[in-house]
Amino acid sequence: MTAGYALIQSGYSAGGWAVEQAIGDIEGLRKYFVEKYGTPKETYITGHSLGGLLTVVMIEKYPDSYHAGLDLCGVVGSASDALTRGFDARVLFDYYFPGVLPNPAKVPKEFELTEQLSASVFRSIEAKPQAATALRKLVGIHNNRDLAGTIVLLTHILKDIQQRAGGNPFDNRNTIYTGTSDDNALNDGVKPGT
Repeated sequence: MTAGYALIQSGYSAGGWAVEQAIGDIEGLRKYFVEKYGTPKETYITGHSLGGLLTVVMIEKYPDSYHAGLDLCGVVGSASDALTRGFDARVLFDYYFPGVLPNPAKVPKEFELTEQLSASVFRSIEAKPQAATALRKLVGIHNNRDLAGTIVLLTHILKDIQQRAGGNPFDNRNTIYTGTSDDNALNDGVKPGT
């Protein structure tokens, strides 16, 4: 604190889409800091991805506790829309790369997010450049490395949501996918997510 500022960072008592738990954890950490060191002249909060959503939530829930916040690529729109887009990306991935990852409608509990898995998915994507280009265009990702990491992360997120919801809360039976040279073949070949 002799530098005139302090940085505190929180981990959460629960992993995954644990917004409810994270809110209490962040507020508990802020209160702990105030009790131990006193009230700062200014307090800022920032977070990336789900942390960006939590940044917005904390500013809204505790407006007198923070002077400003910085949301970095936060999931701040409709959570169901964002998660459904993630599910759609996984369904589309399975159309272009069948059998590489588990069924996105029933991700097994033992599924783990690992660097080895991301590397394996990346190799599968690299082996089919035309399919990779089509999928990147559909999901708005610019390179194969980012596509592989995103697809594996989405699978992990779907597993977490399915465990919290007691099953798959997503459905694409009425979704019409567009943006390819043969949308009919895509829609005929995409597996329903129920």
